[in-house]
Amino acid sequence: MKKSTIAVIAIIAALAAAVAVLFLLNWGSIQGRQQLLEDGELHLTHHTTSETFVITVADIEALNPQPLQAILRGGGQPGVDVEFYAVPFAALMQAFIPIQDDVDYTVVFTAADGFATAMPQSEAMHTAYIALCAERGPFRLILPYDQFAQRWVHWLTGIELRL
Repeated sequence: MKKSTIAVIAIIAALAAAVAVLFLLNWGSIQGRQQLLEDGELHLTHHTTSETFVITVADIEALNPQPLQAILRGGGQPGVDVEFYAVPFAALMQAFIPIQDDVDYTVVFTAADGFATAMPQSEAMHTAYIALCAERGPFRLILPYDQFAQRWVHWLTGIELRL
């Protein structure tokens, strides 16, 4: 066998081993996120008080979600008008965590696959909505004024308030 063939096989084996190790290291996190999706739960964490609130689909429904029109763009295709049933992020905050006007937290919205988007609390309170979805997870972050939906979070499993 040629040396170049042996080198390629060794590199592929090393990459496969690295993927296996990373998978094993993240297995607990993967299982936890999968369980959140199956249970239909969203965790709202306030880092300064270390409190975590478990929000269910029923909790969102109790906040009376309203129709929300948003333009969904993606893949270089023209935008499509989509209707979601959503509650303003501000209503969710008022229901679970008292708002401090003198502190502007960073709000981090995290998906089951680890994708996250962050924004100042002042922006989230005025532009973010939490939608109930039948596809792509029970919860989704919608930012109707985000021109290309780049910061929308599908399969939303966590919201963190950080200083």
